[in-house]
Amino acid sequence: MSELRTHPADLNLSPEVVGHQRFLFVCLSPSGADGTLADALDGLGKGMENMHDVAGYPSEDACQRGRFQFLRAEPTLSAARDLAHPAILSAHALIRLEGATLDPLLRYEEGVRKLIEPRGGTVEALVGVQRPRSYTSYAMTQFAYAPALAPHHALAAAAGIPYIVRRNVHAPEHYGREGNYDFVPYFEFAEEHAPIFRAVMAALRDTAQNPEWAYVREGPEWWGRRVGYAAALWGNSHDSTVR
Repeated sequence: MSELRTHPADLNLSPEVVGHQRFLFVCLSPSGADGTLADALDGLGKGMENMHDVAGYPSEDACQRGRFQFLRAEPTLSAARDLAHPAILSAHALIRLEGATLDPLLRYEEGVRKLIEPRGGTVEALVGVQRPRSYTSYAMTQFAYAPALAPHHALAAAAGIPYIVRRNVHAPEHYGREGNYDFVPYFEFAEEHAPIFRAVMAALRDTAQNPEWAYVREGPEWWGRRVGYAAALWGNSHDSTVR
């Protein structure tokens, strides 16, 4: 997660919202997670699409119904960064939600809280909206940017392009608000490509290669492993590594 203090007008960012994402960081000791909880969490997703079971771009129908993804924490890989956020760094699990409309995601989050909080756990939510990727017109892109040298951050991240899936969501309302993240990035990659991800991040954080990073303040770097069902959030099921 990263925070960049600026104004949206300075970035020429589109105000259009094309989707919503919510990151539910769940802190609950394994001793508090039983089969009843796992079954109830799986039940919350009925009618929604489990991202673990599909590949490629989601259908319009799935986006309308809402989608969810379970990730089990890999605490030895997670790391604190510039901005302290213990509720994220100590989370045992992450449930990532996305959809074209907000209501199904809010209902799911409410259900998670009703299951976790009475058991003595906590749910920390980071929220964001998806906006169009283009920050300028197509004509201007072709005229001014397509022939130009790539920005430093693009060059620093080039090695990861074939191997890393990246999702980036924006602050829902305004940038630069105290206590909020301007952007929440999510990265996913196969286990064997973790060294590539680390190398890309090291290059991005190197202000000699990427001067723009001098303006970035990062929240915690939380690592997890994608799992297909709720019982595996506190178990030993083995799938792919993500951050």
